[in-house]
Amino acid sequence: MTFGRYFVLLLFLAPVLMGKAQPQPYYAFDNLDGMTQHVCVRSMAQSADGMMWLATERGLYSYDGYHVINRSMGNEVVDSLKVGSFNHLLAVDDSLIIGCEKGLLSFDLKTHRFRSLAYVEGEMVKGMARIGSTLWVATRTALYKDGQIHSPSPANIISLYSDEQRLYIGTMNAVYRYSPQTQQLETITDDVTYAACFLYDPHNHYIWIGTASYVMVWDIRAMKSVFTIKVPVAKSLTTDQYGNTLIGTDNGLFLVEKNRWVRSVSHDARRENSLAGDAVWSLYRDRSNTIWIGTNSGVSVVPGDGWM
Repeated sequence: MTFGRYFVLLLFLAPVLMGKAQPQPYYAFDNLDGMTQHVCVRSMAQSADGMMWLATERGLYSYDGYHVINRSMGNEVVDSLKVGSFNHLLAVDDSLIIGCEKGLLSFDLKTHRFRSLAYVEGEMVKGMARIGSTLWVATRTALYKDGQIHSPSPANIISLYSDEQRLYIGTMNAVYRYSPQTQQLETITDDVTYAACFLYDPHNHYIWIGTASYVMVWDIRAMKSVFTIKVPVAKSLTTDQYGNTLIGTDNGLFLVEKNRWVRSVSHDARRENSLAGDAVWSLYRDRSNTIWIGTNSGVSVVPGDGWM
């Protein structure tokens, strides 16, 4: 092999040898052969066995890499309670906790049985979080700690998020932070409209706040806004393995790269491998760095390392 060929080969292998794969383009997606195109995916989670779970307007679905199964269809518990849309999902030990339009359910991952958790019966669950062994659940009117109404509880709750140490509570016009250790509730900012989602950046001590018309990046230590990104109704936030921030919105997916350059990705009916739907309700990064994008017309996937 000539020197020139060696040089070309080294250029090709350099990113692999250095452990730095090229960033995903977010142009062509795996849409699971259209198996989920009939559902609006509101939330996603991965259980310890690697199974992906989808909370949708039509109930709970599982995906094992080959099959999509509706686990709630024809289930007596789900049908009798009339809980409506499944909107929030949290994997806890051997169970899934499901926040619904009307109430809270648990799903046993071993027996595949549903059970009603009666302490938010009839209320719309706005968010769930876990800190240690404590389960926090938010409804519009109250914050619950392991099934008991917690005081203080802000009014008009829209969302709930945890950085594993503190809770962030989004409301119609403010964002609050609560520390279970100090039992202090503080106002982060009262200058937002509809704080629907959050993302904590531990490196910079920033909290990303998704609202009805923009995403605001807030410096927690300085207690001020660092910058804002105008988007059409932010619904979800996550990061990929390359350090990019993904924003799910009412009008597609927005990608914020490290240099703060923003580009958008939308559904294109002319391409089978385009983003599955126009509205991105949920974003999830699994243990193999695969990005799962839940839309109003099913799931789009950006494979990570060692996918499936």
